[in-house]
Amino acid sequence: MHAFQGSHRGAPLGGHAPIEITFIIRGGQPTSVDGIESTLERVLCRAVTYHVHRRLGDLLCPTHHERPRVIASGPSADHLTYTVKGCCQPLIDIASAKLG
Repeated sequence: MHAFQGSHRGAPLGGHAPIEITFIIRGGQPTSVDGIESTLERVLCRAVTYHVHRRLGDLLCPTHHERPRVIASGPSADHLTYTVKGCCQPLIDIASAKLG
């Protein structure tokens, strides 16, 4: 299975929702980058968001036309690991490999 990057049947992928990234820091409640209270941690998580978007770009499942979802979790914002969720295992495998 090959994941799409670029346009899909002539339509730009820009119309698709951005990749959803959820942060779980110190076992707290899952949140978006905007829900992080600490300014320093929010800045670090914005850098993670940029990294994820740069690595996954416009990755889209060619079968289900869905984007992967990423959970970044760890004991602090500077020690996060990634878990990828998606519509199917091939998409998860591709996205996980791209995140390294």
